[in-house]
Amino acid sequence: MCGVRFAGSTGGSAGVSNQEADQGKPEETPAEEVQVVLPSIDDAKPVEEGGPIARKGFNYQDEIAVSFLIRMLEDPGILKIHCETHDDIVVVHAPEGAALRVAEYVQVKASEKDQFWSVANLCQKKSKATGTSIFEVSLARDRYQEISRFRLVTLRPVRTELKPLTFPLVAPGRESSCEEFKALLAELNTRFPDLKSPKGNGADYWLSNCCWDERHGEDEIQNQNLISIIKLSAAEGRVLLPEQAEQILDDLRRRAKAAGDAKWVPDREKKVITRVS
Repeated sequence: MCGVRFAGSTGGSAGVSNQEADQGKPEETPAEEVQVVLPSIDDAKPVEEGGPIARKGFNYQDEIAVSFLIRMLEDPGILKIHCETHDDIVVVHAPEGAALRVAEYVQVKASEKDQFWSVANLCQKKSKATGTSIFEVSLARDRYQEISRFRLVTLRPVRTELKPLTFPLVAPGRESSCEEFKALLAELNTRFPDLKSPKGNGADYWLSNCCWDERHGEDEIQNQNLISIIKLSAAEGRVLLPEQAEQILDDLRRRAKAAGDAKWVPDREKKVITRVS
């Protein structure tokens, strides 16, 4: 479809002198500023590799990964999908005319309690340990050369206070001037004062670049993926029977699962599924 095939991918302090108090001493020459070059997500080893070790029952997450693979077939701006590397899923975009690629860090949450998501859930720390809340973990992904975006995929819907995050990034209601945005920002800054990502971005950046994606059940996602495959083939003038579409989906599921199960070392190329024209 689309003349596209999937294949494995391989990766690709400032010093300032002070003026001498003693005018008899020569003035020091300012040291050159050091340019810090950040690694790409394709080259850097993931900070954590817990996902591939404990992937039993990850059908929901794999089905989410399949939905992104289908989207990659539709959208030439999506270059590759990482499975269980720097996050549960990482979608790498190449926006037209942009100098840098965009890495969208996707956290998939399917085992939460039967309740609506709240700011308290977003900020809850594991065993009260610093850096373990969903918000802290997500913001900390902002450490590589790609422009960072964030996505939370949840089985349960969100409470009213988080509803703006379910809108598209450029939709009305997402502006930083909105009262709902200001309230969310104030709440996060109160809970995590002065929290910054490794690249120096804070809660305002995270809120402006995060999408909350409500996906209600594995069966629903499977049906959506099936419809997407059938529509995609129809748009190309090819008619697929449901059984044929299911075969394609089964192949995509196997690819997503194999990528998630592989380890970065020694199988980095197996963890990334690329779009090859």
